[in-house]
Amino acid sequence: MIRRILASLLGTLRVRLELAGIELQGEIDHVVRAIAMALAGALLLCIGVAFGAIAVVVALWETHRVLALAGFAILFASGGAALLWLLARVSRDRPPMFAETAAQFEQDRQRLGAAPPVRRQGGEGPKR
Repeated sequence: MIRRILASLLGTLRVRLELAGIELQGEIDHVVRAIAMALAGALLLCIGVAFGAIAVVVALWETHRVLALAGFAILFASGGAALLWLLARVSRDRPPMFAETAAQFEQDRQRLGAAPPVRRQGGEGPKR
């Protein structure tokens, strides 16, 4: 009987660890894809915007060059600030890593009737 219980617990633990591995791989894939797309997009966008700004400044060189340069400086600074704000918002709204795995472990703990883990001061983990 004890062997069956241990085998069941080990099987449950194996499934939970597989779930954590799947979540970790998904998170890694997401981060790598996001970084690659962000870098490529930012590079192409910077090149395009720089050439556009140069074209406008050259066209206005004789009459309003300072106004054109100041306008583009304000535009680029505003765009950069907006992107940094968006990055902070997107990062804040993401669910924590391994949220599904933690939820499954909590369900397992509740099914087994175990008390919730007691955390030490400073969040060092369960007491032993």
